[in-house]
Amino acid sequence: MSQVRFGITVQLGALGRIFSVVGLVLLVGVFGTPAAKAQSARCSHGEDSILSMSGARFSLQGSAFAQIHYSAALKGTELVRSDFTVPRARICGSGHAFTSRLRYRLMIGRSVQREIEINDAFVEWEPIDGLAFRIGRFKLPIIREWIESAQALATVDRALASRLLLPGRDYGVRVGGRLWSQRLEYLVGVWNGDGETLTHAVDTSPAVVARLSLHLTANPYSGAVDFDGSLPHVTVETGLLWNRWKPPSSATPAPQVEDTLWNASALFRWAHFDGACEYIGQKRTDSQKTIWTHGGYLRLTYLVPLLRSSFTGRASVVAVRGDKPSQQVEAEANWGVYLDRHRAKLIARYGVLHDQVPATVEHQLGILTQISVY
Repeated sequence: MSQVRFGITVQLGALGRIFSVVGLVLLVGVFGTPAAKAQSARCSHGEDSILSMSGARFSLQGSAFAQIHYSAALKGTELVRSDFTVPRARICGSGHAFTSRLRYRLMIGRSVQREIEINDAFVEWEPIDGLAFRIGRFKLPIIREWIESAQALATVDRALASRLLLPGRDYGVRVGGRLWSQRLEYLVGVWNGDGETLTHAVDTSPAVVARLSLHLTANPYSGAVDFDGSLPHVTVETGLLWNRWKPPSSATPAPQVEDTLWNASALFRWAHFDGACEYIGQKRTDSQKTIWTHGGYLRLTYLVPLLRSSFTGRASVVAVRGDKPSQQVEAEANWGVYLDRHRAKLIARYGVLHDQVPATVEHQLGILTQISVY
């Protein structure tokens, strides 16, 4: 069945100019492109967005998505979890102002504390090809699955290793771009280091991130499902994060902590296959001890266009080596049904989580529905 899309493009008049300027002013008040970049400045990768206003000097593109998730877990014969949640509900606006090289993005959403919060708020300026400056609040780009929007996943959620080690969002500045005919992507940035912890740590230095990506076939992509039956593409990446901080003050203040987080990943896409493998390591040191954490995952997704369905297998492991060693292994299968790509989809999941300490096995069931407008 052919896909039918409805698009409305409005030439930017006075109203459009007002919306664009307001969006830019909001961004400046908060902190004073190509789709496959480490967190794109665009809210939507589609060129046929139904929520867009465009002009030579100003543009505004809107998008929104919401997810509803049901999860259940069994340990032995005991039901240990059964609940409905709304893991994500986001509204996003992006575009350019005055020149196509000055871009902005503002995304707000519902937090885990059920409050409205700012997810992203930044301005990006690209004075020349291959050199872009970004300032504001956005993701720390150190884990591939974290950089990729949850809106475009082929699974109910990110892998165990990504969930346990993701660095969150923060306020900062970064410099990046693409060189060598778009094949080489580099990024260096400095952030506050607060992340998204429920109780903010006390920073003793900024968090520093460096990242390097090599797109071997120079046709980068986004998302975890190959809807178009793409030609072969391979990307390899590596990144490093360093931060120094102190836990929140208490009667007996904890010592200063130094974190080093690094990753290496490889991705490929070809003829409705999409795969990724990633290693994530962390070294956490204070005056008393050093804790090493090693994690990673392997994922393979295949799309059956006739069924509008994807089938995904993924395995993930996290091992902690320190005064209290532990290991968790997660294996899962996901079945996704796409009514209109990621605009309307349903994903069902069965997973098994094995925890070494204490020795337990948890069987997990999950169903996620997502509606996106862009």
